[in-house]
Amino acid sequence: MPPTGAHQQLIQQEFLKQAESFASIPNIADPTRAARLKDAVAPSSTDTILEIAAGPGYVAIGFAPHVKEVVGVDVTEKMLEIANRNKDARGIINVSFMRVDIESESGLPFSPNTFDAAVCRLAFHHFKDPTRVLARMAAAVKPNGLVAIEDMVGSGISSRRDYQDRWETMRDPSHTKVMTLAEFADAFASCGLDVETVKTDRIEQNVARWFRTTETSPEVQKEVVALLEADMQVDFDRRLKLWRNY
Repeated sequence: MPPTGAHQQLIQQEFLKQAESFASIPNIADPTRAARLKDAVAPSSTDTILEIAAGPGYVAIGFAPHVKEVVGVDVTEKMLEIANRNKDARGIINVSFMRVDIESESGLPFSPNTFDAAVCRLAFHHFKDPTRVLARMAAAVKPNGLVAIEDMVGSGISSRRDYQDRWETMRDPSHTKVMTLAEFADAFASCGLDVETVKTDRIEQNVARWFRTTETSPEVQKEVVALLEADMQVDFDRRLKLWRNY
């Protein structure tokens, strides 16, 4: 299914460019980090799992030994190519990947109440309408099924969140915004989902690698580093510790 809309075209453009580098980022490829959504869901051997924005497939692969079946969807053909390559290299037969634009009018090509759980890692900050995506994930799971999301979290102070979104978008134009914990809670409630567990931690980025992944121009790199340095000097947002090793 081809992507629809200017933003989905932008995602296609960015992740066609980023795909191979993104798939080799240590925090992305690390199987212990990829397994965190599996641990949160705690699936049984009879479960079927849906992964949204499956990217290089590491989360789906992490679920594979523990469930009956995993279906991963992504809008980017290059990411699906990498995901299938990773799956085949491991001899996994209960995982499949397909091209789906979850933000299109048609949404997911599955009947309601199909899956035991739906998961998504590090993609909600790319969605134009994350609540709509969450609603489609909720509709895809069975009654008493689970929805698990892992993503960046923005400051509840709007000026701080806006500051982060500013340099995130400069580096990767397909970024939309980081959601706050309160926004995630509101989105879950609006989709008829109760929030059972919230876990947070920190990930320190190597900024040189961070720029290489998105092939950020030297001029934009300079601007982003200036924003990060200004943040560090004035302690604008204590949460953002992303300026190491540039």
